[in-house]
Amino acid sequence: MQACYFDENRQIDEADSALIEAVGIYQPGSFARLTNEETGLVVKRGFNTATPKVAVLINRDGVPMVEPMVRDTSLADFKVVAIALRRDVRVQTNLERLPPLTLPAKSDRR
Repeated sequence: MQACYFDENRQIDEADSALIEAVGIYQPGSFARLTNEETGLVVKRGFNTATPKVAVLINRDGVPMVEPMVRDTSLADFKVVAIALRRDVRVQTNLERLPPLTLPAKSDRR
């Protein structure tokens, strides 16, 4: 990621910086491994580019979740520690279940 953010003189590349700001580091549809060893699908951008909302598909024991649970990766227990490859995420995902997970929690609504 640093290669995209900095130019050859180690200065911030404004065009690439704007792209990262717009798209985020972890795009929706990508897979992520969390601090607590859960693995999930990025479903929504978070407060900043490094803290997406992740729907957990595999728990810390490697067992598929019956119902995906959204994690806020801005919290220390759920930070993204690595990108997970699709081939390593061996679960069937019902994509119809994911859109409701991207809605704000009732406590977040005004």
